[in-house]
Amino acid sequence: MLFTFVLFISVSSKSVGQTLESISVFEKQNQDCLDKGEDMMGCSALYENQMDSMLNLAYNNLRKTLSQTEQDSLKTEEVNWLKKRDKEFKKIAKEETEELGEGEDALMATYQDEGNFIKARVIVLVKRLNTLSK
Repeated sequence: MLFTFVLFISVSSKSVGQTLESISVFEKQNQDCLDKGEDMMGCSALYENQMDSMLNLAYNNLRKTLSQTEQDSLKTEEVNWLKKRDKEFKKIAKEETEELGEGEDALMATYQDEGNFIKARVIVLVKRLNTLSK
């Protein structure tokens, strides 16, 4: 885990364009971890945390480039997305528990799906930031 944390800091401190590249890095790390077949729930939990950290980074970097009015609009958009995320996470947890039961497999699948949901939002924010940077 330490390697991943250090990698995240080094990737995220570089230019904005590399944030999309870092998503690919984290996806590969996640898949490699899952492929080992050991602590797969931990792999998926780490992936979700990485995507959440990237979301915060992308949001804050985008916010810095905007006027006050645009910042207010982005904040409203993000609050709405967070409400949508909370509903989606409940749905994901319910579906995975119904399909896989109450064990670690359901938690692993839940973390994975939640991470992917967050990733989609990260991509939206990073693309917007990249467009503004041009």
